[in-house]
Amino acid sequence: MIIPFASTVVIWWLGTILLLAFTRNLDVLKTRKLMFVSALLMQLGFFGLYYFSDDSMGSLSAYGSFFSAILVWVWLESSFLAGWITGSRKTPCSPNTGEFTRLTQAFQAVSHHELHIAILAVLIFLITKDSVNNVGFVAFLILWGM
Repeated sequence: MIIPFASTVVIWWLGTILLLAFTRNLDVLKTRKLMFVSALLMQLGFFGLYYFSDDSMGSLSAYGSFFSAILVWVWLESSFLAGWITGSRKTPCSPNTGEFTRLTQAFQAVSHHELHIAILAVLIFLITKDSVNNVGFVAFLILWGM
């Protein structure tokens, strides 16, 4: 049980660090290329979630579902870090504001991204709800929680 959980954490953190490094200095062309590639990976991820939802391959189905969820997550992180899907607030937090105001401004900055995650979670649920293998859906929820 600890190895799959640790693998999830390591893959998620390592992937996020690499994506952060890659998205640090993007111009318009590189951003479009990133979003094109990540959109392809997301489509591959949704196909994998559907394909591996049948548990006939045993542990291969579980690993396939997990990595498919990771591919969907790549699109989410790319779209957020590239600034495509963030929130309505595009300016930094106001200085010398109270905690509740800062919380409100932070939520405004990420609200559309969180809604995007919720929509994709529902889609993954719908793809995997009638299957024995729910690893992809659970992995996605764990990634969201982290």
